[in-house]
Amino acid sequence: ASMSKQHSAIAILKLIEEGHFGIDDFVFGPNGILKDKFPIVPNKAARITVRNLLEHTSGYRTYPDYMFNKLYTGWSMEQRIRAMLSSRQPNEPGAVFAYYNTGYGILGYIIETISGKTYAQYLSDLYATVGVYDIQVGGTQAERRWNEVAYYGQNEVNAEGLDMNVRAAAGGLIASTEQLIKLMWALDGKPNIPDILSPASREMMFTPSKTGKSRYALGWRTNHNFFPDSFYHGGTLAGVATFWIYAEGYDVIFLCNSRSN
Repeated sequence: ASMSKQHSAIAILKLIEEGHFGIDDFVFGPNGILKDKFPIVPNKAARITVRNLLEHTSGYRTYPDYMFNKLYTGWSMEQRIRAMLSSRQPNEPGAVFAYYNTGYGILGYIIETISGKTYAQYLSDLYATVGVYDIQVGGTQAERRWNEVAYYGQNEVNAEGLDMNVRAAAGGLIASTEQLIKLMWALDGKPNIPDILSPASREMMFTPSKTGKSRYALGWRTNHNFFPDSFYHGGTLAGVATFWIYAEGYDVIFLCNSRSN
């Protein structure tokens, strides 16, 4: 579920490291990263930056949710982005925090556009460089992998029915605790194991947004009430409840294949 957002942030920061674009580059419009697909957009939308998407400060409200609302079943990511751009954008980019799944869907679209690979393939190739080989994009029940759990929905909700390919960057990844802990060894900034990101990118990822009272950094929340000086993210879908918290000295991951109401 939404614990996938950390991985999208890591992938975006790697592309920034490689010089493909900057964190404060525009996404849409004639000067945007996606200018070939979305050259003409409303003025406010043309001011959305990569940082805005990572920090949930795009100017759009949380709803409508073009990623997980079943009204958009079967839509491509491009169709979802066009629907967003034609909707009302109530705030100036960077002014207000509003958790926005669609923003991370757009980040996945940027990853695919710039790398020329699917989101799944880009992430797989990137993680292979640090020996992490089994963080994958999930699928329907018919696509369940040999080592993947079943998901138990609530109130007769089908927990197996969502197409995760289009939702991957916002909430479609599957992983094990072992693979996530191994990945954290390559994110912790310690010298014993090479990191997947440079020190500058790592610091950027864990720096909270300057917008309002937001505790969001880049793909991670910060300073949980129960865990001061920590970085964390949760996730929830029908049949899924997840939580990952990292701080100096510990790394804790919960992956549940059901959730309470």
